[in-house]
Amino acid sequence: MTTSLLINKLQALKTHNSYVFTKNASGIDISKTLVLKDILFRKRARFIGYASHENLPFEICDRIEAFDCYAYQKSYTKLGVIFLELLFSNKSYVEINILNKQSEIRQFFIYVNRENNSELLPFLKVDQKETYKSFTYFSTNIDKYPFAHHFDNDNLPTFSFSCSNYQDIHTENRIKKADQLILSTSISGLILTAELFLNIGRTDNKQPEICLENPLYGVGGVSQKSVEARFWLPNSFGFYTDKIDELIF
Repeated sequence: MTTSLLINKLQALKTHNSYVFTKNASGIDISKTLVLKDILFRKRARFIGYASHENLPFEICDRIEAFDCYAYQKSYTKLGVIFLELLFSNKSYVEINILNKQSEIRQFFIYVNRENNSELLPFLKVDQKETYKSFTYFSTNIDKYPFAHHFDNDNLPTFSFSCSNYQDIHTENRIKKADQLILSTSISGLILTAELFLNIGRTDNKQPEICLENPLYGVGGVSQKSVEARFWLPNSFGFYTDKIDELIF
């Protein structure tokens, strides 16, 4: 099955229908750098104020780094498929170049930690990483906060900004100069996020805005050390046009 046929099939799935993914079934070769053009990322921030009372001469304000992602449903579906191709491989990451000129992120990396014991047993080296041969996806309706109050915070995705120019990573302007977005997670988190993108991409999905917030400063959806994420579909409050190239920032 070609990539286009697979994406069309996945988008057409009705609620609670299933599809069995197997290795190399999508035709996407993640051993090479991939390219996406119908998607763009913009860096944002969410400000949370405390003690903002008229009788107080001060206000406490926290800044939470975030990003907005704008894409068509097909692009989200393709991302979900790429995540699962990473699952079936023995690779630790996938590199995706973002070609849209308005995207502040030029490279998107998906990193999965396959050595789950590495933090508990730092001197234990794995000779052969665990591999997987199939995964059954069940299509599900989602709401605006799909991972709200998720019981397993350790397996939620972590999004981080970074810089292709290594010298910029340790400067005060690191966020301003960041042109890379890294999603790092466990195997369970990889599957969880893949399912999310597949559900966003379904034709039956009526939710145009998906929010993953910090569990300490919001309803949850990402790990505590992650920047927040928001995903938009066309003809929504944030993605207010039919075409991605018509967006103005």
